[in-house]
Amino acid sequence: DWQGVIPHMEKPHSFNPNRGFLSSANQHPVDGTYPYYMSEFYWHSYRGERINMTLAPLKSITLEAVRDIQLDNISLRARNLLPVFLSKIELDSLNESEKKWAELLRNWNLSYDAFSIEATFYDHWEKSFEKLVWMDEFGSDNHQYIWPHFNTLDELVRLNPDSKWFDNVHTSKVEILADLCIQSFRETATETGEINEDNIEKFQWQYNRQTDLNHLAKIPGMGRLNLPTAGAPDIVNATGKTFGPSWRFAIEMGKLKKAYGIYPGGQSGYPGSRYYDNMVDDWVEGNYYQLDFPKSPDQIQGKVINWEPLQ
Repeated sequence: DWQGVIPHMEKPHSFNPNRGFLSSANQHPVDGTYPYYMSEFYWHSYRGERINMTLAPLKSITLEAVRDIQLDNISLRARNLLPVFLSKIELDSLNESEKKWAELLRNWNLSYDAFSIEATFYDHWEKSFEKLVWMDEFGSDNHQYIWPHFNTLDELVRLNPDSKWFDNVHTSKVEILADLCIQSFRETATETGEINEDNIEKFQWQYNRQTDLNHLAKIPGMGRLNLPTAGAPDIVNATGKTFGPSWRFAIEMGKLKKAYGIYPGGQSGYPGSRYYDNMVDDWVEGNYYQLDFPKSPDQIQGKVINWEPLQ
């Protein structure tokens, strides 16, 4: 029950922190010592942690550095889980195609960039593993029960590898973490297929997940589909199948403000206009437009339209 209001000075806040910056990626804003209930759900901390990792060593920051952070594609989910997954795989037990994928993953830079083939395999492997862990107890994701959030699975793998959740309740054998790592790896390798010099392009991440920018009213033909994007939901460059950063923006404060930004659309709402979606391709490529900050109306270029009410 509602029992009162959090005193204003006890609301989460930070003023001139010693680390020299403030950041947020919709993660939980307080730690376990905070005495008040905040909310049932915040986004996982992977994006926030990655942003803090990139900001912490900087003594100063440029517009270019801000743009690089916004377009960062490093996966901390993969950083946490991939070493554990690979440690359970015995190379001698793999066929040649599986060995090739395992070797690629051992040397992967953990980046979901558009051209990464490792990101494609790892993403499928992670989803296959997650399915093996939860589906025997909870059924299909969100069908009857909502699966635990991914950070719970992350913690189980790293901190509780002997958890009962790794056992499949529908078999007589008692499965352990290694069994699920191996099974999901082999399922992924079979589903993904063999890689060679002639077909390597089709495994690139940009062609496997892709992003659909649907019309707000879901009108067919009014959106842009199958965009070859980089990034993923728990990555700073937070793209998904049907969403992505709606406004990338970086500004340098001062007497003369300098700013860059872009959004996935265009400046016209008329579908027949060439400006309806003229920014989408640049958004996909990670390009920004310089934004004007005029000090007076005289500095605004373009046509002036005067409106006068009818008498």
